[in-house]
Amino acid sequence: MQIEPDPNEIYDVSTKIYSCASKKGTATFRYSTYAHANAIFLSIEGQDFGMNLIDGDCYSVFKNLDYTYKLFERHEELCLSFTGNVGLSCPPSHIGPQIILLAGSRLVFMIDRPILKK
Repeated sequence: MQIEPDPNEIYDVSTKIYSCASKKGTATFRYSTYAHANAIFLSIEGQDFGMNLIDGDCYSVFKNLDYTYKLFERHEELCLSFTGNVGLSCPPSHIGPQIILLAGSRLVFMIDRPILKK
């Protein structure tokens, strides 16, 4: 997970970016949140697909995407569950070829964190 501070701090103080890549580096997936809004980007062999709802109001969320977030002593866990098909455009946010993330798909990010001292 990467955290990018927002120099304007209008809605929140940071964007959280969760990302993962295939072992060969031919595919990467990135999920970002800012305030209540979110964005998804998938890159496959250099071709980018995506959808971005991080906009002026930052309250728009993806239809057909549920998430759960859990905080543990030694790690954080973010689970993305697609309850319906989600189409990602190429180039992102434009009309063009699409890739579909199928209903029932899940992606789990597990992030190590320092041990909390009591």
